[in-house]
Amino acid sequence: MSDPVTWTLDADIKDGKLDTLVGLLAGAIETVEGSEPTTLAYEFFVSEDQRTLLAMERYSDSEAALVHLRTMGPKLEPLMECFERAPTVRVYGDASAELRSALTGFAPTYFRAVGGFRR
Repeated sequence: MSDPVTWTLDADIKDGKLDTLVGLLAGAIETVEGSEPTTLAYEFFVSEDQRTLLAMERYSDSEAALVHLRTMGPKLEPLMECFERAPTVRVYGDASAELRSALTGFAPTYFRAVGGFRR
């Protein structure tokens, strides 16, 4: 059994795009919740000044993350148009070579676990 893979994404929201972004996220959440049972967490947060989005996504393993990318990849362009710049992506856990290859376009930073626990 593989370890879970988590990633965070943060991006600056373009002026006037918050409502569009929230609507697109609602659709994405509905799709993911209904079709990806191995997605463990899929959460989005907006800063108090409504200028920054933070996404926190957790998958049961690298394969589950790849399933998500295949599901949502074709739907990313409208989301990306809501951001000022490319998002900052951080990946936590033991991402497979295939997942790393699939995420190359996001230029993520990878973090490996050095301790801790989960409940």
